[in-house]
Amino acid sequence: MLSNSNFWRSGHDAEELPSPTTVVPFAGRIGANQESSVDKTNSAHIELLQQSPDAAPWIPLKDALSLRHFLHVALWKAAVVEAIAVGLGETVNILATGALVPNLLSGLTAILVLPLFIFAAGPVSGAHLNPTITIATFFGRLATLPRCILYVGFQVFGGAIAGLLLRASLDTRSFIVPGCYIDTTKVSAGSAFAIEFTTDLALIFLSFGVGLDPRQRSDLGQP
Repeated sequence: MLSNSNFWRSGHDAEELPSPTTVVPFAGRIGANQESSVDKTNSAHIELLQQSPDAAPWIPLKDALSLRHFLHVALWKAAVVEAIAVGLGETVNILATGALVPNLLSGLTAILVLPLFIFAAGPVSGAHLNPTITIATFFGRLATLPRCILYVGFQVFGGAIAGLLLRASLDTRSFIVPGCYIDTTKVSAGSAFAIEFTTDLALIFLSFGVGLDPRQRSDLGQP
């Protein structure tokens, strides 16, 4: 018999709704500034923090570098979600970034698409969707080394899958993605580095200020 079958035969009474799955706390989750994290000073969270040290901010160095967390299945599941979100998100964004529509419209499309993928992946993985964010959360003591390694690896894999999906979608390898292509006759390596460095730094600055910094919790997250 199907689970919760009584629910479907009972007129959808609210008290018989299946209980939702609890979201695993993660201090490095994008959005709400630690709303999904726990208080490490609360003794009730000791067991959780032993299993997932990044459930609370300011991870001790010993716990952050511990490799035993590679054995946690939930961490691998979260990394797979990162790969799926990156693969699908990049495919949609790139199709809408010059390949099919004008750049102005593509920028507006990206503004709409990216938050949707963040909302979709957030409860499972924290929705980093970018190695820059993942590495920054590790050095900010908001993520463990195993999570950082798995996330970056699966994000790169998701990006590779996006490339294959684009080749299949456009039926060619001869297409240019604005922001991912540089005409070396017009842009020097130094200029390209300066642009990339500035935009990455802005990404980290805004991500921590708006969605990660524990000190912003009372303003942007929980009171």
